[in-house]
Amino acid sequence: MKVNPQTSTVNCYPFYDGGTAESANAVANVFKTATQFFSTVVALGGGKGVMGIANAQQEPSTTPSGGGVFYAKAGSPKWRDSAGVKHNLAVIEAGLTLANGANDNVAVNDDATLLVITGPTAAFSLSGIASPRAGRRLLLYYAGPWVMTLVNDATSTAANRILTMTGGNRTTALACFIELVYSATAARWLVTSFEA
Repeated sequence: MKVNPQTSTVNCYPFYDGGTAESANAVANVFKTATQFFSTVVALGGGKGVMGIANAQQEPSTTPSGGGVFYAKAGSPKWRDSAGVKHNLAVIEAGLTLANGANDNVAVNDDATLLVITGPTAAFSLSGIASPRAGRRLLLYYAGPWVMTLVNDATSTAANRILTMTGGNRTTALACFIELVYSATAARWLVTSFEA
């Protein structure tokens, strides 16, 4: 099948469902029915007017130019932008096991968005999260009851550190929910919300 350049008036957008109000041949590809991409196995969940996307056979490993790459991994939507930053478009929960005392440069699940803290049986602290990337958003949940200290801009490797936005450490023995966003400009994790 030959598709002409978009400057052409014919055969430049050859895919369309019958009944479109426009001449899809010269306007755009038009899909009204459900469509499955990247697989010959239709997996639409019984939906109509939906789009099915199979898991990527291989995740993008280089930075796309002039746009981005949309794909699925383990059923969750992902986006890799033209700066090479991977974005999770859904909240993915994972455990984060910490130890009593200091926890520095902590490695976390690369795909996770919501991290549920477990492990400590006494007071503990968190000073930094390893392998940051610009724009990454993390949600931390701790149910208690041990005293948790979020350390402000200290102890961990500089680029992994956390800015609590209060100028000092944040401490709580209550259940808490913390939102962090990584800033490439500040080269720190920024606390955008601290609920306890």
